[in-house]
Amino acid sequence: MLLSAQFLALTNWSPEDQMANATAIYCLAQQIGQIVGTSGSTAALQQLFRLRLGANLTGTPNSTKIIQKILQNYWYIEELPHALRRVVQFSYIEAFRLVPALSTTMAVITGIIVSFT
Repeated sequence: MLLSAQFLALTNWSPEDQMANATAIYCLAQQIGQIVGTSGSTAALQQLFRLRLGANLTGTPNSTKIIQKILQNYWYIEELPHALRRVVQFSYIEAFRLVPALSTTMAVITGIIVSFT
């Protein structure tokens, strides 16, 4: 709905001779935003997962090596004892829950910046 409102405002306020350029730039910005958003979310999820693993595996022998192996190959958790496997799964769920909050925060900040410029 927001994208429709943006497009309607764009077509309403753009000069007739600039309509094609405005529409093309609008579509390009949407596509770039989708690509950057997807890539950024994936990178944020991986980084948050790494941080949560580090925090939750504190005190575990060879935790750095375990974290590296998990990040290289997620199926490595099948080789871990059940207790460690649960910690890894919990760490992933924690990281996964934080990504939407991070995205929402960034959207609000961007909205504020755009509103006041």
